[in-house]
Amino acid sequence: MSQATFVSDVAAAACGHWPELLANLGVTVPPRKQHGPCPACGGKDRFRLDDKGGRGTWICSQCGAGDGLDLIRRVTGKLPKDAAELVAGVLGFSHVVISDADREQLQQQQRAQADAEQQQQQIKRQKAARRAADILRDCKPGQSPYLAHKHLSWPSGLLNSTLIRVGEEAFPAGSLVVPLYNETGELVNVQLIRHDGVRHYLAGGQKQAACHRISGSALVAVCEGYATGLSVHLATGATVYCAMDAGNLLAIARVVRGVDDPLQPCRLLVAADNDANTPGNPGKTKAEQAAVAVGAVVALPPTVGDWNDYHQAHGLPAVRDEIMRQIEASNDQQEQGASQKEGPRAEAAKKEPKAAEVITLRPGLSNQGVEIGKMAPSQRAELLRERLGEVAVNIVAATVYRYTGSLWEHVSDAIQRREMAAIYADHGVPFSSKMLSGVVDTMKEMIPLMAVPRDDLIGFANGVYDMAVRAFRPHSPADGLLSHNGLTYGEPLPGETLETSAPYFSKWLAHAAESDVAKMERIKAALFMVLANRYDWQLFLEVTGEGGSGKSVMANLCELLVGSRNVGSSSMKRLESDFGLESVWDKRLILLPDQPKYIGDGATLKAITGGDEVSINQKGKPMFSAKVRAVVLATNNEPMVITERNGGMSRRRVIFTFNNVVAEADKDPQLGEKIAAELPVIIRHLLDRFADPLVAKELLLEQRNSTDAIAVKRATDPLFDLCAMVEFIAAPNGLRMGGKTDVIRNPRRYFYHAYLAYMEYHGLERPHSVNAVSRSLKQMAKELGSEYKTRRSDGVITNIVLTDEVEEFMPKPVMFTP
Repeated sequence: MSQATFVSDVAAAACGHWPELLANLGVTVPPRKQHGPCPACGGKDRFRLDDKGGRGTWICSQCGAGDGLDLIRRVTGKLPKDAAELVAGVLGFSHVVISDADREQLQQQQRAQADAEQQQQQIKRQKAARRAADILRDCKPGQSPYLAHKHLSWPSGLLNSTLIRVGEEAFPAGSLVVPLYNETGELVNVQLIRHDGVRHYLAGGQKQAACHRISGSALVAVCEGYATGLSVHLATGATVYCAMDAGNLLAIARVVRGVDDPLQPCRLLVAADNDANTPGNPGKTKAEQAAVAVGAVVALPPTVGDWNDYHQAHGLPAVRDEIMRQIEASNDQQEQGASQKEGPRAEAAKKEPKAAEVITLRPGLSNQGVEIGKMAPSQRAELLRERLGEVAVNIVAATVYRYTGSLWEHVSDAIQRREMAAIYADHGVPFSSKMLSGVVDTMKEMIPLMAVPRDDLIGFANGVYDMAVRAFRPHSPADGLLSHNGLTYGEPLPGETLETSAPYFSKWLAHAAESDVAKMERIKAALFMVLANRYDWQLFLEVTGEGGSGKSVMANLCELLVGSRNVGSSSMKRLESDFGLESVWDKRLILLPDQPKYIGDGATLKAITGGDEVSINQKGKPMFSAKVRAVVLATNNEPMVITERNGGMSRRRVIFTFNNVVAEADKDPQLGEKIAAELPVIIRHLLDRFADPLVAKELLLEQRNSTDAIAVKRATDPLFDLCAMVEFIAAPNGLRMGGKTDVIRNPRRYFYHAYLAYMEYHGLERPHSVNAVSRSLKQMAKELGSEYKTRRSDGVITNIVLTDEVEEFMPKPVMFTP
């Protein structure tokens, strides 16, 4: 074996065999990727064998890190060549020469194994990142009991809403979720912290060079844990990067320091943990290593523990004073060192007034190009925030909104990047699209969260009408309004009535309801539901009837009530497609105009109106889940045929039939414009009529079970029509359910046979099975105001009896004449 390549040849040959080699050499290590005692220094729980690429790699908080051969050298105290001879002896080729071809093959195997492990790691990281995003979408801001126990008041912490399981650990609702991001601002992992302090990361997720950022002032600090970071932030106001453990401090310090970006040199504070009771004090050692590498200042708690421990013992003012004292002491030492190096010249310079280096946040003179280059990412994001104005972020959709004085307007990522590009251009600094995206992502982490819009507010151009107190007031950013109807609200005029002040609306209303006063009130209740955005009533509106009967006027009026920008148009089929909710999920009204004939279970519409979260798939953007806070109005010439039989859709479906067609001679092409001019009167009437919103809801529930609805369901569902023809008596002593229709039919004895006779008489194909019919009868009887009952006695006996109405389709006896 060549002396020149002996050590590398042994290392190559040992690749993939290190666990067995170490055992044969008597070196005891914990199972792969588990912590345990270090065989070199004797540390009890800080050693881990990673064996990356099969090279026997390991890490120890005291000894550092290395490969398998280096571990043998440290345990035995031998030189590298002697350690290699020990390994070669176990491999059995101490005196065998490895050829160049064999050496190349070993190296190729080593590279292939490393590539495979890297690819597998990337897959695991992507999976963890996707799960992290799902977890964040399920989180809400709140005060964590864990943080409260740490004397930290932090209502902006993220708490999960549903149980999360990671391995064998369970994190119930209300556990703390700490998102971790890589250097480009991408979400890569989360740390989960239970009330009792148990912590866990997502399996396979990135931890190295990932951190959590707490936005603050221009003072920048890097620390280990989240609670430590909050204590430092609350005490000093600093922007804090939580590296999560001591081994990650250097990587995060380099990211923040901008070692790879010469335009971004900035000084840092490393807020270290004082692990004086641990051999080697790893918290202090790792912090000092990071500080030396990036030119930072170390602040170490005077007592054992981290800065949160110091906070709990002495209070936040003491934390602030101690950190600032150590920063000043470090600055004094640096100045003293510089004076000793420069001698008399430095002493003379001290007597001159000293100007602090200032990184301005405003465009200025020719040196601004250098100044923006010196800024930390958070400072650049602050520039963008100031340029955009009052902004907030929707944490569910990760989208930015800007307050216009009356509502929050969506600002796309593309617009944000262009605004940041303009800032760079103003300063004369070159930039890339990646730099622009990084600033945009950083700003999203800094700005406040969007307020959740209140359901009892009706937005107008000049303010909001608060249904809770029945009063009109000016706009406020805290309302969280994403839209308003664009109308100016005003007090009613003296003597104002709906009939005299809105005659065109009154005429249309009477015509559409065929002068039925009760139906007119229920139509007004539907209009109020749209105006007040009462999607939470879990109802949807369907207006059906012949063309020219006023359906389009109803739809246009609803659009006017909420404002055209707050309306999304779709269809039942499109709602159920992959991107069906892309353009409507954030609207107040979803119109399904001129709905073509639809036959289906309406699952998406059921989820929307039921208040369930639905998947929002936007082209070119990550999918997310959200509740659609919109009222749905469908208009059609043919009613929808709903195949769902469990009552979920029938409970939500409010049907209005408009069958009074306007004669050609009576049509008014300007009717829509005339009604629009009456809109302030209509709105004031609706707000006064339904001062108690539940009155409107009760009217809609009446309409749901009205003769209108029954007639539509009878026309679209043969089984429902048959149920309306029969009678449900008090006791199950009526028709039997029946079956075995291929033997003999007796529709006057068996209900299922009567159903088949109905289908055949009307020329209808594909009847439901006997089981499907049985499952549907309970809900249909309920909708008809009755109750379906059964009992068993040599089969199923129902409480259904026939009436004279069924004689139309019942088989007639055949009469023979001799």
